[in-house]
Amino acid sequence: MRIALDLFNASINSLQAIELIRSFVEDQTRGKAELLDCSDLLRWQLVQVVSALDKFIHDIVRIGMIESYKGTRAMTKKYKDFKVGLDFLNAVETASTQVEKIRLFEQKIAYQFSYQSFQTPETIGDALSYIWDESHKWNTISQGITPTISEADVKTQLKNISVRRNQIVHLVDCPSFLPPFAKQSIICEDVGQSADFIKKVVASIYQCVC
Repeated sequence: MRIALDLFNASINSLQAIELIRSFVEDQTRGKAELLDCSDLLRWQLVQVVSALDKFIHDIVRIGMIESYKGTRAMTKKYKDFKVGLDFLNAVETASTQVEKIRLFEQKIAYQFSYQSFQTPETIGDALSYIWDESHKWNTISQGITPTISEADVKTQLKNISVRRNQIVHLVDCPSFLPPFAKQSIICEDVGQSADFIKKVVASIYQCVC
């Protein structure tokens, strides 16, 4: 499962280059008559942070389910309820090697989850149920972040980040349907705090399921 965490960290670290570009452009235009608006680079960073979280959940759940299939991880109730069709069963039965069977199962998982996003506490908790039978997932995850933060606070903060991400992606960060049309403001600290929080959430989830 380490590869899922490594890919997440690589995605987050890659945003540093974008932030360097944004800072450089702002520094070069500061004090001039017309300051170049680079705020969309901040919005892009926020979207990428949430996408990195989404991919991490996809990856770690897929890897965990493969481990269950191979018998190296206990099967959860939700894993046992994972639905496959007769075409998949026939393909597995006719596969000549265990490696091919695992590949077919991995492709099935990826296909069924390709229509889903895992960005909110509800969807993340549901996805983790395929590999983790903990009844109080977000309480456990919250304790892994810091004992002083409540489950409710973690869920609220994660929901707010997801809402802002969706506002940027689907509404170009312009929530008003009436003129004057103006994008909601965003500052570097917004992105930094969101990225730091999501990194803590991911680190805690990784510790919980590994």
